[in-house]
Amino acid sequence: MLVVGELIKKLRALVSRIGTVLSRRDPLGVIVAVAVGVGAFYAVQAIVSGLLLPIVAVFIGDPRFELNSFTINGVEFGYGVAIEYALSFTVTLGLGYAVLSASSGKAATDESEPRRRCPECTMPIPAAATRCPHCTARVQPDRSIAGS
Repeated sequence: MLVVGELIKKLRALVSRIGTVLSRRDPLGVIVAVAVGVGAFYAVQAIVSGLLLPIVAVFIGDPRFELNSFTINGVEFGYGVAIEYALSFTVTLGLGYAVLSASSGKAATDESEPRRRCPECTMPIPAAATRCPHCTARVQPDRSIAGS
């Protein structure tokens, strides 16, 4: 049960970080993220179906894992396909979490750098900035905060 709780915490953190990326309103960044995500999903799908499922199939006995199913009252339940996609989703989710976790430290700004608010958009900017990186408004550098 502890493992499930940890997984739920990590899933919430991942969803929160995805929300942060989407809230930046950077359409090119979102397009690139979606393209990389789709590419990563298909790469993971190939790894799961080409490497991981054959290992599982060794223990089950059927090399075509996606065809495994059972029938109840004439209704066929394809558990092989369900397990394949669940495993692919889990690996993709873990990969996404790892990438976001690794990149979150690099995107952070230097905390020792003095900051102030842009008078136009009120976003935090470096004190020595002459142009806001968020709204591109020209601003006067604040020499009293910047220490120059």
